[in-house]
Amino acid sequence: MFKLTHSQQSFTLIELLVVVAIISILASIALPNYQHAQVKAKVSAAYAEMKTLSTVIETYALDHNCYPLDGNDYFERTEELFDQTRIQKVLTTPLAYISELPSDIFHTKENHRNDPRYARHFQSRPPYPYVYFTRDNFLIHRGVPKAYFIFSIGPNQYFDNESAAPEDVLKYDPSNGVISKGDLVRKGP
Repeated sequence: MFKLTHSQQSFTLIELLVVVAIISILASIALPNYQHAQVKAKVSAAYAEMKTLSTVIETYALDHNCYPLDGNDYFERTEELFDQTRIQKVLTTPLAYISELPSDIFHTKENHRNDPRYARHFQSRPPYPYVYFTRDNFLIHRGVPKAYFIFSIGPNQYFDNESAAPEDVLKYDPSNGVISKGDLVRKGP
C-alpha cells in the first residue's frame, strides 16, 4: 500500500502566504471600485431627489406666480431667514406639495461643519435638506424671484459655492475624480 507522509497532508507556510497575498491583491483592486460605485450611486440618487424637489418648486410657482423666497429675498435680513428647513417649509405646509423634504445624502450629522460660509443655512438639526437659493436678491426681483438653484454639498462633503451667481457656481464633475471639488447643482427653470 501507498502511505502518505506528514508533508503531503498539509499546506506549507509558503503556499498559505501566497494564497493570502493573492487574496489581498484582489481585495485592494476591488475595494476602490466598490467605493466609487457607492459614490456614483449616491450622486445619481441626489440628482433624482433634486429633480423631484425642482418639480415641487415648479408646482409651487404655478400656484403662487413666484418661487419660494430664500434669505436674500427679504428687504430686512435676519439669520433665521436663511435656514433651509424654514425656507422650504412652504413646500410642506399648509398645502403639501411634498410630504417630506428630501435630505441631502452627502450632508450628514457626522460631516456637518460649522463653517461660517454656510453654517447659517443649516440652523436646524439633521437631517439637512438640499440648499435652495433664488437667482437674484430682493433689490433686483422685488420679492418675485424668477429663477433658483438647488445645491447638494456633493461627494467632497464641503459646500463649495458661496453665492448663487451663475458665474460663481462650481459644479461637481466626476471626470476630475469621483470625489472632487464642486457641488451638485440643479438650476430652475
